[in-house]
Amino acid sequence: MNFSAFNEFFLAVILSVVQGVSEFLPISSTAHLRLITDLLTGGKDIGLATSNILQFGTLLAIIQYFWTDLKTYFQRFWQVVSKKSAREGFFCNFKTWFYYPTFQQLKADSKLDKELQIKEDTLEFQTDTTIFQIILGTIPVVVLGFLLYRIAGSSRGILLICLFLVIGSILMFLAERFHKVTEKKEKTRIITKWEVLIIGFFQVLAVFPGISRSGATISGALFLGRNRAQSVRLSFLLSIPALFLAGVKDSLDLVLKSVKGEIPVSFLPTARGWEGGEISFSILAILVAFGLSYFVGFLCLKWLIKFLSSNSFTPFIVYRLLLVLLLIGFLSVGVLK
Repeated sequence: MNFSAFNEFFLAVILSVVQGVSEFLPISSTAHLRLITDLLTGGKDIGLATSNILQFGTLLAIIQYFWTDLKTYFQRFWQVVSKKSAREGFFCNFKTWFYYPTFQQLKADSKLDKELQIKEDTLEFQTDTTIFQIILGTIPVVVLGFLLYRIAGSSRGILLICLFLVIGSILMFLAERFHKVTEKKEKTRIITKWEVLIIGFFQVLAVFPGISRSGATISGALFLGRNRAQSVRLSFLLSIPALFLAGVKDSLDLVLKSVKGEIPVSFLPTARGWEGGEISFSILAILVAFGLSYFVGFLCLKWLIKFLSSNSFTPFIVYRLLLVLLLIGFLSVGVLK
């Protein structure tokens, strides 16, 4: 293995480990990937597309972690598609969730309550409600995410990442302060249509490097008075469609470039992939990084979700601000470009 190929393999391994750990914590995986890449390659960047493919690897870890729940959602969806009675119940549940933000209001309407015969603790209703929440919460990132894709791709400079790290930290700080006021208020166990839509708009902020997807969505839920465990769970469930769509798009682009001969399949035999402002990885290097990011992410995920569900943002806010100072310091002495 020549030296340039070794560099590519080494960088792919390092980035996949960083991605696997930082994706699930509210510290911005993009900021860390950008920092590590800049330090190891002398000011270059892996680009938004490669970053999204690495996130695609950690997406598999999320899917495996929530597989029992996701399997139930898929089975329910198939029932709705194949059985008329299931469709009727599904749309009945949708109307219940959409028009009645609390069960107290539903039960106050005796006519509707008798017609629907819905109980808040039924597995079917809980399953359908979660499906509605994921679909509605994904709409903002589907619409605005693709519109902002080019802007996000051109916002990967170190100074801009520092700015977004600070903005994300302020957002999390305000969410914590606001949550102390709202968490004591009585809330229905069901997240309403307006709440999930607002949380979906918070997820859109994650297209900007430095904000953090988990930090933004959990903050949105905390602003609305949701408990921390519920906020973390919804945050990860909402990330599945968003990461999937972004990963599929960039993976297809990668395959197309490979077919055209723009990207080599094996490790780069020369240093041409290190030329210019953005690194061009080979298909094999990206597959290595993809697989390792999944493996590392899965090993960390269970502990990280438990940690996020029972701890405040404070240590992450401090860490993010220290990271900003480190990045600015590196920029001032010329270590970063």
